[in-house]
Parts: sequence; structure tokens; C-alpha cells
Amino acid sequence: MRAMRFQVLAALACAAAAMASTGCNNSNDVTSPGGMGTATNVAGTWMGDFQSDSPSLCSGSAATASFTQSGTRVTGSFQATGCGIDGTFKGTVDGTHLTGSVNMMGCTGGAVSGTMTAAGMQFTVGEFKKPLVTGDNPVYPGGTVSFSRR
Repeated sequence: MRAMRFQVLAALACAAAAMASTGCNNSNDVTSPGGMGTATNVAGTWMGDFQSDSPSLCSGSAATASFTQSGTRVTGSFQATGCGIDGTFKGTVDGTHLTGSVNMMGCTGGAVSGTMTAAGMQFTVGEFKKPLVTGDNPVYPGGTVSFSRR
């Protein structure tokens, strides 16, 4: 009983520490429920277009991504450099659905959700914000990405 109580307290302490950490380099890993189907292969280099949700911050940009995949886990990079976006990607693929986030130093946000299609890959990227004492300030736009494999 005492060992079980210690394990529960240790798990709560770890959860509290994870919730207390802030910044752009949090893992933001998204895990998918097991048994949902086979993962589509998204590994490789992708090129396409980024259409900004905020034309006042950026009208759009060429976009590139390079992904590696181990099972359902996907890591790599994502750039829409014409809009100032250049970060690392961490996420998962479940069937044809990709979820995760683009992480950029000093920013929060960048949630990713999208799907693989016969033509390639399409996903949305949430806007990137700089956390300030007065509130989060949008610094890079979110938008929609259309990719084809290169």
C-alpha cells in the first residue's frame, strides 16, 4: 500500500512539472489511440504552398517539410520561410490523418491537423504566438498547407 501511494504521488509530481513548463520547446506530442488502423507512410520530403489565415502578417509562401516516421510517430521539419515559419514537427499519423505541432523557439501554438489524399497531403497549422505578460501576441500566421511528395 505504501509503495502504491509513493507511485501515485510520483506520477502526480511528474504531471504537475509537465504542466508548469512553458515555452516553444515542449514536446506537444500527440498520440493516437491504439488499434485505429495502419499508418500511412508520410516519411520523405514534401513541397507545396502555405496559404496564410492572416494576410496582414503574410500573404502566403512556398512550404517544405521533411518527415521521418517510426510506426505512427512522425518527426521532422516544416518551413514556410516567406512567412517566417521554420520549426520542428512532432506528431502522429493514424490511417490517413496527421496530427501534431510545429515548434518554434520562443513561440506557442502551431497545432497541425490534416489528411493524406491521392494528390498528396493537406493540413492546417495554427498561428504562432509570443507569450507576453500582457497576453499572447500573434507573430506568425496559421494557415493551410497543400503538399506533394518530392
